[in-house]
Amino acid sequence: MKTFIAQLCPPLLKGVLKGLFGSVSWHGDYPTWDSASRICRGYDAPEIARNVLEKTLAVTGGRAAFERDGVLFSEMEYNWPALACLLSVGTAKHGRLEVMDFGGSLGSFFLQHRRFLSDVQLFQWHVVEQPHFVEIAKTHLHEQGLNFHDSVADCLSAGKPTFAFLSSVLQYLQDPWSVIAEITSGPFTHLLVDRTPFTDRKLDRITVQKVSQKICKSRYPCRFFSTDHFLERISKNWKLLAEWDDTIDPCNLGGCGFRGMLFERRDV
Repeated sequence: MKTFIAQLCPPLLKGVLKGLFGSVSWHGDYPTWDSASRICRGYDAPEIARNVLEKTLAVTGGRAAFERDGVLFSEMEYNWPALACLLSVGTAKHGRLEVMDFGGSLGSFFLQHRRFLSDVQLFQWHVVEQPHFVEIAKTHLHEQGLNFHDSVADCLSAGKPTFAFLSSVLQYLQDPWSVIAEITSGPFTHLLVDRTPFTDRKLDRITVQKVSQKICKSRYPCRFFSTDHFLERISKNWKLLAEWDDTIDPCNLGGCGFRGMLFERRDV
């Protein structure tokens, strides 16, 4: 599983930042992931991790409202659809909510929404991230209910999460279905796929995501999932409970857009 963690896109480069429309855009229609990767440049992940840590400490220190994708915001905003899904499942489970946040940076979503989530009894939030993110987090962040792990296996050995949260991460993995397969084989009863790009085509569209100098000039391969194909594959093990259009991540491609979906395991 650590090979998948190594593929995670650095949080600074995930998604389109509100207020910076045009700073991130998607281009091309590549036949394979490798063909898109060949024109993309690498990144200094440790440097990005330090930047995210600096911004996260500004949030925990009360100097900013929240951090998303390595950018600070002075006024609080909430991801209401995702939050509603989390609280709904927590209520159905009689106040117990234990979440695995796969690719969750330094706990950005948790820190942004904890005023609501902390009201749920027996609440724990487990972030699965790249090893150097985990090392930084364990050294500098000590927030109640927030835990860090470098693999799904380590997460499951340390806690009992039944809610899998995948926000702005699947599109940056060369083999996202292997991640979904591992989650399906685990103890998870609910799966929330959030801030994920989809296309109305019959097949996935492989693009290059360009990030301008306003953030950190880079290029990364990014997958737009075929909505029909995605739902066909995932419906074998999961039933769709809710779906919505994502307003956080505007997209410049026609016939494409970001969406959120909540699933429940079929054998629950």
